[in-house]
Amino acid sequence: GQLQEFVCRLRYLAGPVQCCLMDVRTQVVRECCVTLAYLAQEMKCEVRHCGAVINSSLPTDNRMRRFVKVDRFILYLLPSILLLLQHKSKFIINSGVVCIRFILHNSYSP
Repeated sequence: GQLQEFVCRLRYLAGPVQCCLMDVRTQVVRECCVTLAYLAQEMKCEVRHCGAVINSSLPTDNRMRRFVKVDRFILYLLPSILLLLQHKSKFIINSGVVCIRFILHNSYSP
């Protein structure tokens, strides 16, 4: 449905989201971090060593494609999020910390 179509189009948003993470305006960065944290929370990715993604609430045929794309999207943006921790503004640092906390809390890798 709509969620599957959204996940398929995430790759087109990677550049603009990364641009927002590098913005100098604290409100833009904060909203971007909140959006990424929400995405990580809603998708609840579970990544195994082989790269397979498991989530018992989804049908078997859709779970691999959907969550691998979300996982790659977040992993692509993770270096930009980590760079926020070195920023001079405490608001941007806190936004980065909260975003990383949500990503780590809602991701699982045995």
